Amino acid sequence: MTLWVHRQSMRSKKKQACNITQSQINKKICPNNYSRKFHRLIMKKISLLFGLFLSLMSFTANDCSILHNGTFTYKDEDGEPILVVIDDNKHTEYHKNKKYTIQSTIKWINNCEYHATLVKATLPNFPFKKGTVMKVAIDKVDGDDIYLACSVNGSKFESKLTKKKEATPVED
Repeated sequence: MTLWVHRQSMRSKKKQACNITQSQINKKICPNNYSRKFHRLIMKKISLLFGLFLSLMSFTANDCSILHNGTFTYKDEDGEPILVVIDDNKHTEYHKNKKYTIQSTIKWINNCEYHATLVKATLPNFPFKKGTVMKVAIDKVDGDDIYLACSVNGSKFESKLTKKKEATPVED
């Protein structure tokens, strides 16, 4: 039996297995016959689901503007709360109930990344000198919590700031 005859024989078997007419076979209705229409339908559904997934991802993207202005807190190594005030391009940290400060200028690289250049630090034994640059990238925003990836002088660390509900007036 040649290949061509074998193909014709297979068509007859499909017709019998599906119990359908030749016109139905030509329209590719037989469930044993995976048609282009079936594949197109599946691809359309996959594309629709992928598009829906991408649009949902854009709604959950980080709103980094939360960090551009406001009052925030974090805890130091001893668990002491540190007050942080960011006013667009100015960054000030208040340590030990505002007894000591760290002041920096901020250069925003993009909406979710900035470089903070140390201007002044009154904190005793502070390891960095004036002009030191800390690179900060916002990894995630979850409500009032902002998760940061930071690097300074080759050292990398992660931090978390929490936005305070009401801005605290700060005197310089």
